[in-house]
Amino acid sequence: MLNTPDRHTDPQPAPQPAPHPPAGARNGEAGDIRDPATGKVRVLGRRCTTCIFRPDDPMFLGEEYTQRIIDANLQADALLTCHQTLPGVAPAGYAPAACNGFFRRHARDVMSGRLALMLGVTEIAPPEKDTDPIPPERDCGA
Repeated sequence: MLNTPDRHTDPQPAPQPAPHPPAGARNGEAGDIRDPATGKVRVLGRRCTTCIFRPDDPMFLGEEYTQRIIDANLQADALLTCHQTLPGVAPAGYAPAACNGFFRRHARDVMSGRLALMLGVTEIAPPEKDTDPIPPERDCGA
């Protein structure tokens, strides 16, 4: 007879959470901003139309709440995912990407940003329709 563990007495290890939510995460979850094909981080090539780093506060968040969002990401040592690229918000098939405003100001302040700068990023256009002449994808190199 095989020596098998008894299901009733041998506790199974608790499942460990994934280090990053999957690209198909539920609405409101950040998803993975790393491109699985290249290993590079997707970053918006310009600020989206409602970027929290725009001076006119297009999301009407107010300075205090906006600063709390920024501080939370700095404290977590993480890049900020653009809200327009979140699963359930972005158009179908549009993968999550780092916020351009956060990346430009704080990439060197967080570990994930420093790694992205070392490994290279892929700049992508924001999901909204506008007239800025940026190609849909451009490899920016390391």
